[in-house]
Amino acid sequence: MITHHGPPSEFQGNFSLNWENKIITWLESEIGFEKFNPGFSRLDYYLSDIPQKIKLRNIKIVTVAGTNGKGEVCHRLGQHLKDQNISFSLWTSPHILSIRERFVTNGEEISYLDLWQRIESLHLSMEESGIELSFYEFLFVVFMFWALEQNSSVLILEVGLGGKLDGVNYFDADVVGLPSISRDHQEILGNSYQKILAEKLGVLREGSTLISTLELRYLQKIVNQHSIHERYLWRDLFQEGLVNVKDSYSTRNSALSWQLALEVFKLKNQHNFFMPISPRVSFKGRNEKVTINGRRFIFIGAHNLDGLRKLVDSQTILGLLNVLWLVAFSQRDKADVLGMLRILANTKDGEEIWASFFQHPKALSKEVLSELIQSEDNIGEKINYSFNWKELITCEKYQSKTFLVTGSYYFIGEVQRFLLQEFSI
Repeated sequence: MITHHGPPSEFQGNFSLNWENKIITWLESEIGFEKFNPGFSRLDYYLSDIPQKIKLRNIKIVTVAGTNGKGEVCHRLGQHLKDQNISFSLWTSPHILSIRERFVTNGEEISYLDLWQRIESLHLSMEESGIELSFYEFLFVVFMFWALEQNSSVLILEVGLGGKLDGVNYFDADVVGLPSISRDHQEILGNSYQKILAEKLGVLREGSTLISTLELRYLQKIVNQHSIHERYLWRDLFQEGLVNVKDSYSTRNSALSWQLALEVFKLKNQHNFFMPISPRVSFKGRNEKVTINGRRFIFIGAHNLDGLRKLVDSQTILGLLNVLWLVAFSQRDKADVLGMLRILANTKDGEEIWASFFQHPKALSKEVLSELIQSEDNIGEKINYSFNWKELITCEKYQSKTFLVTGSYYFIGEVQRFLLQEFSI
């Protein structure tokens, strides 16, 4: 038995492990592992005629940049457009359970067969041209070709990493959402909020509209000056009193997605709309609640210091009883991981916390994890660690617990795939 508290589709949709393995294995073998490869020179060969097609069809583009909350904002915006019968295609990354999550039109994911055929076609073109694409770029080109065939009137594009040099910035955005700025991927984006913000603001164009939820006043001042210099319209929901510092990221993301939707309605000359009915609807890996064979799970991605701090402070989580935290991290600076372990060590008394390791090219090594857990007494006393998380979630001892699975989105995907196999759903 499975119960899913989220969007109308079931937890697993029409997930196929065989298809997933086939596509991912092929991509990693023929294209390479997913990593940041900045610049547009490779994309230009494949996408050069698409901007003109977008302009002729009056397709509007909403780009969402930022550190935490991008994916949730994109999915919520898509739900608002669907509610108003505005057609859209949605690009997000990384995926959590299924690679098809990166290819969504009007709330529906692409079929495996369609995706596979398009992958084969693009690969043939790549071999003929000799112009190679990275994992991310390859899938993004597939998405753009597919999205134009769907006759969508709006494209929602989530920035993968940074902004200025990310593949989605090949296209000019009409509206930009900026949910947050935090320190993440500092080896690429810089080690200060100001440098990170500069990368995100690179997706703005003259005449576009930026809507943000920036908590820090000095970042607001930077954006204000940038908007004057680059000649775009800027609104911040903190300044307008629509969100406040006590709000969770999910609450902020919900408010931001609705304001982005209102901007799209104006661009599409749609003035008759109704307010969203379900602002607390959750999405894959984002406060997603699932019950499988009597075992309860909550999946919330929190992959950096600010994200995890906000999660620990969340009244929704603190209000739950009998919670077991299960966390695993992606590769990142040791100081960041240590900071996140300290945050977890300060959760309320009585909460059981397990840190673990998972098999993935981007996973933090178990050696580093165990070293950091044992580096400070407070962390070692509060946080347990096991490198076999599968035993934890299937152990009879914990059957009555609610597992809060957090940390890396890649880890959430690994846990969800295991559950689907273990319980033969």
